[in-house]
Amino acid sequence: MCTELDSIVRTIQRVSFYNTQAAQERIAKLDLSGCAQADSLHELATHLTAVMNALGDHHGRIMLDWGPIAWMSDATYTNNHDERSPDQAFWGEVQRGRYGFEASIRTGNVGYLRIPAVNGGDVQQVAQQFRHGLDSLLAAGADRWIIDLRVNSGGNMWPMLEALAPLFHERRVATTIDRNDGSFAAYDFREGHFERNAYRMIDLPVGTDRSHDPVVVLMGRYTASSGEAVAACFMDRPNTTTIGEATADYATETGWITLYDRVVISVAEGVFCNAQGHQYRHGFIPEVVIPQPAPGFDDADPAIKAAIDHLKGP
Repeated sequence: MCTELDSIVRTIQRVSFYNTQAAQERIAKLDLSGCAQADSLHELATHLTAVMNALGDHHGRIMLDWGPIAWMSDATYTNNHDERSPDQAFWGEVQRGRYGFEASIRTGNVGYLRIPAVNGGDVQQVAQQFRHGLDSLLAAGADRWIIDLRVNSGGNMWPMLEALAPLFHERRVATTIDRNDGSFAAYDFREGHFERNAYRMIDLPVGTDRSHDPVVVLMGRYTASSGEAVAACFMDRPNTTTIGEATADYATETGWITLYDRVVISVAEGVFCNAQGHQYRHGFIPEVVIPQPAPGFDDADPAIKAAIDHLKGP
């Protein structure tokens, strides 16, 4: 199994955003000789975990037969700089599904969309659900928007961004770059649809153009991964304000490389940037900071109240 381990490690190092000189030196010092006694790819998990720990890749994972076998388990060299603790009781409620998708009129003509994580399921159907929520608020008179990403811990970004396409001008909204500042991916809205590197995964009917409407994006410590990808697309949107807390510092894009038809390498390969190339190496910091370990999601919620006040204007 040493040949297989060497191939996997070399691939990880070739693409990893976190493969710095220091990380290379740490990997070179690892004792990976146990591969000689391994009889299966699964028995390489301990060695691959050591590599992920040396990289400090808190976002990546190595999978075998579609199940994770290695990820960063030791935070000694982590590249995540978020030292805040989650509210375990609140996060437990999120995990049990209490705070899923919501579309409501909050006051007057302010439409509120809570976009949760999307993990599994029919992504086309999820996108349609999200878009139906937006359209229902339009029908109710909404012409200004709160997009709440505070419990969006990631998953599949495609239904999120395709559903929200009516809120965007036709333009490049974000990019990701690799560790050598080379282009990894481009995020665009074109012809009423969301595209990554000119590819559309989901193709909803083109919605009503609301690209000039004012928007407030709520973000926080539980906004991670694909939730941060959505935040990235809003950062340079005109007539947009961000409120809440800094995000969870998973603002990297993970790739997808298959080896031996069974091993999937999904490690951080690029960091999010705006269309002008400004890097968000440690997530996103909102313009108006309101610490909230446990959001309330009603009109008394400080972040929602601030968003409503902002959208109502002076």
